[in-house]
Amino acid sequence: MGVIYEYELNKTSTLLSRKRRDIPESSLNKAMEDIIDNCIKFDYTKIFHNPVKKYNYRDYYEVIKNPIDLSSMKNKTKSNEYKYLQQFLDDIELMLNNSKIYNGEYHDVTLQALRIKEFALKKVEEYKEKIYDLENKLHLKED
Repeated sequence: MGVIYEYELNKTSTLLSRKRRDIPESSLNKAMEDIIDNCIKFDYTKIFHNPVKKYNYRDYYEVIKNPIDLSSMKNKTKSNEYKYLQQFLDDIELMLNNSKIYNGEYHDVTLQALRIKEFALKKVEEYKEKIYDLENKLHLKED
């Protein structure tokens, strides 16, 4: 067996990662990850970056049965869980609805969630043509 030099390993891993990126499912989730990254950079998102800490809000998981946050959504993109744009939009809506349920409709945190949703929808609009094209490629491939 020959010696594998480091540059050969890097070349192979780059080729493999390039192949993964070329899969419509990966590209679709990458587009959604880009939107999430933009949301994370948005001013009003800090409280939604990570899951709610139980020690700060002891009853949160009793009240909210299906929690979601931006880092959980980003993890979903990394494991290619989103097959449709609508699934992504449903998670954005879930984040807002969870805040409405736990904090109230007019609470500052809920208003922040609403701003995030509006910002995400604006970003989705920028990516919409690309996302729909990737969705079509993905679901044609499945048929």
